[in-house]
Amino acid sequence: MQAWEVYKNLQEGKQMRLRGWGDGAYIELNEDLVTFTDESGVTGNIDAYLINSDDWEFYHIPRFAVGDLITDGRGRIIEVSKVHKMNDGSYLYTIASDIQKGWKYPFDEWRKATKEEIEQEKEKRKWAKWGREINEFKETDIVLFRPKREVYEVVDIKENGIEIAQGYNSLMIVSCKDLKMIAPRENRVDL
Repeated sequence: MQAWEVYKNLQEGKQMRLRGWGDGAYIELNEDLVTFTDESGVTGNIDAYLINSDDWEFYHIPRFAVGDLITDGRGRIIEVSKVHKMNDGSYLYTIASDIQKGWKYPFDEWRKATKEEIEQEKEKRKWAKWGREINEFKETDIVLFRPKREVYEVVDIKENGIEIAQGYNSLMIVSCKDLKMIAPRENRVDL
C-alpha cells in the first residue's frame, strides 16, 4: 500500500496497523501528518515502515471518553474519569474509583463494556446497595412475580425455591428468576 493510500484511509477515519502488531502499535493522523507508534512507544515517520512492509490492515484503536464504562475482561467494570494523552501518542486513563490514588492505566488493558456487561453491573450494584448478592431474596421482601405480573411477599427461603404469598393465601414456591425486587425488607417502612 502506498503512503497516499494510507493517508487517504486515515482521513476517512479508518485506523491502521501492521499485521502482528499489538494494540500498543498503530498509525494515526496528527494534524495532517501520518505518524506511527510502535509497541515501545517510539513515534516516527510512516514511510520508514512502508519501505519494510506493505502488510497494513485496518482496525479499531480503542479510545475512551470521560464517563465511558470499560472492562478489563476479568469482571471489573469501571468508569473513566480522566483521559491523559502522552507524548508518545498513547493514552492513559484514570478510573473514577482510583482518582484519589492518581493511578493511570494504559488503554490496551481495557475495552468498552458491552450492553450486557453494563446491565449486569447495574444489577450487581443495585443489589450491593442492600448488602446482597444478585437475586438474594429474604423473608418479608416485596417482589413482583413476573409470570402473573402480581405483587407478593417473600415468606420463606427453601432449598427448592422461594416461597411467596399474597395475603393469607396463594402460597407458592417459585424460582428467583421469576421474581423482581420491588422493596427489600430493609427499605420497608411498614415493618
